Amino acid sequence: MTVLERQVPTRADAPPTDPTPVGSRVGIVASAVPAPAQSEVREAAASATAPSTLPTVAVDERIASARVLKVQAAFLQTTDFVEAQQALVAAIARQYQFDRVSLGWVHGKRVAVRAISQTVVARLAAEAMAPCAAAMHEALDQEATVRWPAAPDSRPLIVLAHTQMARQTGAQALCTLLLATGGQCIALLTCERDRDPIGEPLIDELQHLAALIAPMLLLGHRAAHPMADAGERLKRLLPVGGSRRVMAATGAVGLAALLALAGLQVDSRVSAPARVEGAVQRVLTAPADGFLLRVAVRPGDTVKADQILVELDDRDLSIERVRWATESEQEGRQATEALAREDRVQFASHAAKAEQARAQLALADAQLARFKVSAPFDGIVLQGDLTRSLGAPVRSGDTLITVAPAGEYRVILEVDEYDIGRLAGGESGVVSLAASSGAPVPVRITRLSPTSVVRDGRNVFEVEAKPLASDAALRPGFQGMGRIQAGQRSLWRIVAERPWLWLRQRLWAWGL
Repeated sequence: MTVLERQVPTRADAPPTDPTPVGSRVGIVASAVPAPAQSEVREAAASATAPSTLPTVAVDERIASARVLKVQAAFLQTTDFVEAQQALVAAIARQYQFDRVSLGWVHGKRVAVRAISQTVVARLAAEAMAPCAAAMHEALDQEATVRWPAAPDSRPLIVLAHTQMARQTGAQALCTLLLATGGQCIALLTCERDRDPIGEPLIDELQHLAALIAPMLLLGHRAAHPMADAGERLKRLLPVGGSRRVMAATGAVGLAALLALAGLQVDSRVSAPARVEGAVQRVLTAPADGFLLRVAVRPGDTVKADQILVELDDRDLSIERVRWATESEQEGRQATEALAREDRVQFASHAAKAEQARAQLALADAQLARFKVSAPFDGIVLQGDLTRSLGAPVRSGDTLITVAPAGEYRVILEVDEYDIGRLAGGESGVVSLAASSGAPVPVRITRLSPTSVVRDGRNVFEVEAKPLASDAALRPGFQGMGRIQAGQRSLWRIVAERPWLWLRQRLWAWGL
């Protein structure tokens, strides 16, 4: 007879105790251990130092009951199941003087360690996970409490995993207990001591503790994971003899509903990424070799026609212009003097040089005018942030700024190659742009590109659409998603067409 199964002597006027053994009442935690009165708990806690008139057996049972109540109280103090498990193993380690206590949950044929008492450091906890899980597996496979080192007169059990765990953690005594309820093991407890052995009376007391806390753990696990055993609960709700018929009827009804939905005709749509561009884009280039002197705009700025956008450094060209102007004046004066002397040869020579100088001067003036790049029309700057490149050299023909007219836009949709055959041009749809808070913009397809391009590893066709809303707040560079109406199609065809096309291509490539 174990410590908890011994009867405590009662007074003559006390009501008779319940003769039902504790192990048979583990289904209800409140009735598992009779709750002692407060005076009895204080008496049990002080029994180690104060003399008592009760027999030693009664005092031991009261101490054991107080330990169980403290462990249960530690588990029930928090509503968070993870913290409750941690508090449980910490309370067991504290009440029963263990150096480490580990809790593992059974998931099918696998055991996962979920909590280790707080008395172990983090590094040791990580190192002890694998051997602790192996020791729990060993006890689960044998369906028995495994104690290491085993008692001389105990039933022989396999303790290889426990021996290996003791070598790795340095424990001098180990025991692994099964936490079972309803005839099924749901979790395991592994207790370790680095000094004192684990005696047989303590093993009996721990087995009773395991029987008491197993239903509590199961209830806490179900509350924290309500869908974990939903399948088993549904199976219990079905009639015992008609579960298969009910499931077959449910499957038949579901299949009929699926077939009906597959043949349903619904609106078919083609979805594709979309971006906004200007209807016309003008690229402004560098007129000649030079250096950036001044930049007046940045991408996103609105500009007016003939507004100066970029200026190049024209000091060298200005010096060249002064030289040609001076030469033109000198040659003209010398031609006049030759005419006064009636020297026709000198007159013709100086007149030709003067004409050449005036031509170079006109060319220099034209180049100086082009050194100031201006906007060709009212619009918006799309590209060309040159504000951080002042003083940088540019060559003739280099792209400086890209400008698009304001209020004239087009939408480009990147339609996948699997869907381009469903569009013929002229279809209507809507575009949702991220920058406009997802407000839909109606569009109409105006052009289908005959060639494809590669975008992010996909082969797509660029489809051009015209916005139909004149008051839409559009700007070049906006991006979003477009959805184009593509007629009526069956739901089954919408879902299965693309996988079927892909599979047909693979089969053809394999020669099938």
